[in-house]
Amino acid sequence: MAISLGGAPVGPDRTHRGRWSRRTGFFVVWLVGLGLFVGDAAGAVVFGSGIAVLALYLGALAVNIAGFALTYAPIEYRRYGDRLVAYDTWLDAPQWAASVDHLRDPSMVHTRLPDRAFGTRTIELTTGFGNDETERFVGPVADREALVSAFDVPIRSTDLPPMNRRIAAIVIGIGLVVGVGAVAWLAGPWGSTGDLVQSLVLLPFLVWPTWLLWRRAYTEPE
Repeated sequence: MAISLGGAPVGPDRTHRGRWSRRTGFFVVWLVGLGLFVGDAAGAVVFGSGIAVLALYLGALAVNIAGFALTYAPIEYRRYGDRLVAYDTWLDAPQWAASVDHLRDPSMVHTRLPDRAFGTRTIELTTGFGNDETERFVGPVADREALVSAFDVPIRSTDLPPMNRRIAAIVIGIGLVVGVGAVAWLAGPWGSTGDLVQSLVLLPFLVWPTWLLWRRAYTEPE
């Protein structure tokens, strides 16, 4: 039995540690940039430093995306007896396998906007025991009911709880204000290039709290 995910890259998914490592790296890069830009440096130095830091970050991001795409190739989930096998159709080899009887603590991931936008679902569950215990994300899957029934995943409902519209509207409003302000700054004669770059360096300190606020818009499932 196989369930194709239509080219969605999944597999032994990124751990919380990996996500925090990337966020920490991003934070360090921006702090270095902040030290370079906030001061009395000449406009050309500030602008050049800004381009260099941005290029380094974009380069690291591109390498990370490429590595993720090569590692987590398109997957089919197959069942052989009591085994769930995540099969890599590019490499023609299994990525991982687990006993269906030992899939534990399954839950619908409710904090992924693409799942809500495209009607797909992602399941988080635990496989293995001891040193082999791993948290995995299975999905996104278009036919979530088939996935749940085919692999006997004990989930009562694949429906996602509604988002808090008030919080979502506030976050969208902040984004629009920031976007309009940036366009106005670029189009108008109100600031120098150095001031603009310094403002961009400070931008993450606005983005992170806004992102945390957006996360609160996702209502916890009952």
